Amino acid sequence: MIEHDPLEKEQLEKLSELAHELDDARTNEREARQRRIEIEEKIAAIVPTDEEAQRTIAIKGGMRLTVKRSLLYKADTEEIAQTLCRLSLMDGCRYHPPIKTTTKVELDVVGYKWYRENSPKAWKAISEYVTVKPAKTAVTLRGK
Repeated sequence: MIEHDPLEKEQLEKLSELAHELDDARTNEREARQRRIEIEEKIAAIVPTDEEAQRTIAIKGGMRLTVKRSLLYKADTEEIAQTLCRLSLMDGCRYHPPIKTTTKVELDVVGYKWYRENSPKAWKAISEYVTVKPAKTAVTLRGK
């Protein structure tokens, strides 16, 4: 529902002017954000790092540029727990699921990586329940 407050003509004109300025500012903000993301992607393409690492490079003008890459993990924690339980019954080893309990149940990435390095058999059994994808690469620029 559109309000029809009895505003003065000058107030309505100023409000209209500000609304258009706001619209322009939002458009400029979207365009600037897109340009920033494109530049960050170009920088990230030039600066190699491992998939979960960061690298800082000193550049002209006393500035430092940091590129940080990370991964996002999503897992079916119930399936992981059940799979490790079944695996324990089959081979007699005791497996602690790489799952931590907080206010929500989520994958314990440190524990999950531990299995990859220390128990490939268990890791292979649970890895089908984990989806790993690259997170947004962070680019930080600091002045002098």
